[in-house]
Amino acid sequence: MRGVPPDGLIRHLSAADNFVIVGHVDPDPDSIGSTLALGRMLAGLGKRCVPVTPTPIPPLLDFMPGAEALVSAEEVSFTGHEHLIVVDCGLERTGAVSQQAGLARSVVNIDHHATNRGTGTFNWIDTDFAATAEMIAALGRALGAPVDRATATLLYAGLVGDTGWFRFSNTTPEVLRLAASLLEYGVDPDYMNRVMNERRSFAYLLLLGRMLQSVRLACRGRVVVARVTQQMRREVGADQTEGEGYVQYLRLVRDTDVAVLLDETLEGQIRVQLRSSPRVDVAAIARSLGGGGHARAAGVRLEGSIGEVEELVLERVDAALEDPSKESEPFAGSD
Repeated sequence: MRGVPPDGLIRHLSAADNFVIVGHVDPDPDSIGSTLALGRMLAGLGKRCVPVTPTPIPPLLDFMPGAEALVSAEEVSFTGHEHLIVVDCGLERTGAVSQQAGLARSVVNIDHHATNRGTGTFNWIDTDFAATAEMIAALGRALGAPVDRATATLLYAGLVGDTGWFRFSNTTPEVLRLAASLLEYGVDPDYMNRVMNERRSFAYLLLLGRMLQSVRLACRGRVVVARVTQQMRREVGADQTEGEGYVQYLRLVRDTDVAVLLDETLEGQIRVQLRSSPRVDVAAIARSLGGGGHARAAGVRLEGSIGEVEELVLERVDAALEDPSKESEPFAGSD
């Protein structure tokens, strides 16, 4: 059963002002949707808010109401008068913002990931929620914050992003009831599907083809692994935002338990995306490497060559496959 926002958190947000709201690096619909929706709700209560993204949002999310107001992490300068709100992740995943967190008057952490250690002044970490956007909706109700079509659109984007458009096992009656209530504010599900799923570039398809050519089986056929490199991007003219969602194609292979996508960033890091069946807890694997996420959807960024990172990750995955105690609960979501 889903919990409710802690009374202390409600009192704090009601009394405080001047908020910096930030999600995680490599932002997804839940991170950005939660950031912007909470900002709109607090602004509707007369609060001053600055929405922040640690790294640029992908073009597919530029439709989100208020996206143009997002500030980069490098532009934020704490003066000691701000309250920091971290959504959909732990403080360590907020990029440059984390380096200034010690200057904030308080740190609020709102998240649904089990790997979150809750290092804020006020922590609301609840894995029973399918998405942080679902938590933000509950928080808005508790605060008595106004909701309009734009806010509902942001919450809906976060909800469909982390439930796989209501396909994943975290799709509960509460999720569907919330989705229905958001439609009553004017959210158009057909429009949302088109802007979130049907605006890919031609380079996206070409890069997908390169990625699929790299697919192979590992760990006795139980793992599907693939790569996206900077060379592949150069060959097809794809930018750094192309490649989102590719890992889901790897889950199409039957009789496999884990999908691993290694994506080389422009900075030379390797972004590792992990997806799994209920037999394997990939959040535990990601956590052991410094990352986080859900039991069936997790990720981490690592230093090293793509070959070195692949070898390391597959070693951890193989160990998890051999250990029955590492089986996960049937839950899925975004990393």
